[in-house]
Amino acid sequence: MNNRRIESCKTEHFYALNPREYDKKALFSMPNVDQLIHHYCSMSYAFTGFNGDDIIGMGGVFPLWPGVGEAWMFLGDDLKANKLFVFKQVKKYIELAFENLKIHRIQMVCSDEFNEAKNFAEHLGFAPEGKMRQYTLEKKDYLLYARLKDG
Repeated sequence: MNNRRIESCKTEHFYALNPREYDKKALFSMPNVDQLIHHYCSMSYAFTGFNGDDIIGMGGVFPLWPGVGEAWMFLGDDLKANKLFVFKQVKKYIELAFENLKIHRIQMVCSDEFNEAKNFAEHLGFAPEGKMRQYTLEKKDYLLYARLKDG
């Protein structure tokens, strides 16, 4: 029986998340990941998705400067069983972020190697804007995607 719900993001949700293998690699290669998660959960328009007591994923939109926010997301290893729920919720909360944060642009970054993330971004209406070469400590390339409120 599915008991899917959304709650406000809390730092402790991150530590209860069983991340996908890709997210593990990305997350734990970041310096100061604890500070980053605390900052994302406390300073973002951020939510956590649950299926019963299990965390499906967490994400949000972080205000960069007036009018512009950056989307972020970490997903659990049981995403496949919850893919439609996640897509619908992310789509809904992106629309709400435009209104509640009073922004006109949301951007996000995706690894150039991670086709699933790139497809997800494009299905949400984000358009690729360019390649950020050697973006990570490991010198991996990332793509910048953006979605405008009115376009």
